[in-house]
Amino acid sequence: MIFCVIVGGLGTIEGPVIGAIIFFSLQQRLDSHGVWYLVLLGVVAIVSSWVRFNLVAYHQQAQAVRHRIERSGRTWLLLADYAEQTGLDERVVSALHDVAMTGRARRLRYEHAEGLSLQQAQRDLRDLVSAGILEPVGRTRARYYKAGARFPQTALTEARTPIAITSPYPG
Repeated sequence: MIFCVIVGGLGTIEGPVIGAIIFFSLQQRLDSHGVWYLVLLGVVAIVSSWVRFNLVAYHQQAQAVRHRIERSGRTWLLLADYAEQTGLDERVVSALHDVAMTGRARRLRYEHAEGLSLQQAQRDLRDLVSAGILEPVGRTRARYYKAGARFPQTALTEARTPIAITSPYPG
């Protein structure tokens, strides 16, 4: 009976019924082969469990990626609106987005992402710090920026909202 549930799946009535059909079909066809019948039952149970595990893992990974992309897009739009309302240049949204999504922004990443010179990136980040939107942590090469007191909380809340991953198969 455990074989029927493992092969057919848990959580539905159809799963164990399908497992029972497979079990009795294999039993009828391979009963004359003696011990090999039991070996084949074990192989079928292991393979079906492995396939199900992989399908669930791939499906859940795809859900996580989809949710991250959607959450990132919503966060970007909130930050773009904030930049527009406060009169910030729209290029600073990428630095703000890094802070919202990962908790920190680095000058070099911002510089490369926006194609800025070193001086322009430093000036932008310094302006964000003086406005209280970002807060510097560390000195010189190890410096990064985290959310300051005036960082938009709606964007932080959106970026940090946990995602709900569901199993594609009941049980």
